[in-house]
Amino acid sequence: MDNPTLTDDQSDHTFASQAREAETANRLNPSACQICGAEPAIRVTVRRHVGMLFMQRFVKIRAMLCRDCGRQMLRSFTARTLVQGWWGVISFLIANPFTILANIEQYVRVSRLPAPVRDAAAYDE
Repeated sequence: MDNPTLTDDQSDHTFASQAREAETANRLNPSACQICGAEPAIRVTVRRHVGMLFMQRFVKIRAMLCRDCGRQMLRSFTARTLVQGWWGVISFLIANPFTILANIEQYVRVSRLPAPVRDAAAYDE
């Protein structure tokens, strides 16, 4: 899968829209990755936090992801959280550390999956 360089907001939107679009196709195979269709996949919760001086923004996506897609999404969301999550007292002390630890837990879970196997018939179109 060839991914062009995307801005941070575009990459969040791309992951979310790919997961939503693939959800319909995956109804035939609910154990497949919602992004690429590979198996095995597990349900993963990916979080991102943006701290602001007086406000906070949380992003949470739950999706069936294979090892490769899960790692990519978790790295992207965690990297943004590491940069944008510290701005604010509550964000600094509670919200951002929680988000980072939750993503690390999910990264370990998804990393335990075997290498993804993609259905060759899906690419014969």
